[in-house]
Amino acid sequence: MAALDEAGRDGWHLVGYGSFFHEVEASGHPWEHCRVTLSSGGRHRRMEAAGWIPVGEGWFPWRYYKRPLGPVKEG
Repeated sequence: MAALDEAGRDGWHLVGYGSFFHEVEASGHPWEHCRVTLSSGGRHRRMEAAGWIPVGEGWFPWRYYKRPLGPVKEG
């Protein structure tokens, strides 16, 4: 998660994942990422209501979420 947090601050966002890999793409703004266990159904609904976007279908035991933040900081 630390590497994904760093990539998100630099404008990269998660678009896919599976066993031993994460696929990211560049964008024009930073992203926040979160990982939740698949068995947390109520939490998934609350996160989506709060603007989190699910990534993929889930890969046991996780589902990843992302949400855009403000513009990328130059520097």
